[in-house]
Amino acid sequence: MRVLIILATLLLLSVPAIATPLSGKCEILFFGSSTLHDFEGKGSCAPFTLEIEPDGNLDDTGIAVPVASMDTDNDSRDENMREMFEADKYPRIIGHLQSTAVKDLRTQLHHAFDNGGTFPLSLRIRDTEQQLNARVLQLVDTPKAFSVDFEFPLSLDSYHLDPPSILFISVDDEIRVQVKLHLAPLPTRWQP
Repeated sequence: MRVLIILATLLLLSVPAIATPLSGKCEILFFGSSTLHDFEGKGSCAPFTLEIEPDGNLDDTGIAVPVASMDTDNDSRDENMREMFEADKYPRIIGHLQSTAVKDLRTQLHHAFDNGGTFPLSLRIRDTEQQLNARVLQLVDTPKAFSVDFEFPLSLDSYHLDPPSILFISVDDEIRVQVKLHLAPLPTRWQP
């Protein structure tokens, strides 16, 4: 009997642990100014799945926003924007949450939301990736829902992007970006 218990324990320990998938979606809003007027646009990320490793760490999974999904409700401006991003060569903008424990990320988001602070993320546009600090605008963290809205300023120049211009109208360097990120409810062991 003792041998059976030892063998069963060894078998259970040898079974590889499986990551927990966490599906999500997001919407993107962006706001800018030009010499003529202010403008805004929207986009959405491709559906994605984050992986929570058995040790509770969140995989460093990229969340992609197809440049083709970005729309300012002005066809000419949208075409110029896609040219600026070189959408044929770089069809996606990719954001990353650094690999971290889910509980640490939740603590960081709650602290940023409660105290007006920020949390780090990285953003790749074309072939340039930078670390940014995002301010949490809204946070819902319950057993039934997890969502976070955050924003950050984006300098086009820092990504080596030439803002579109037509005749005397040019776009300012800084764009304000808002992200509304929604995740499937966290599995029970990572819930608040």
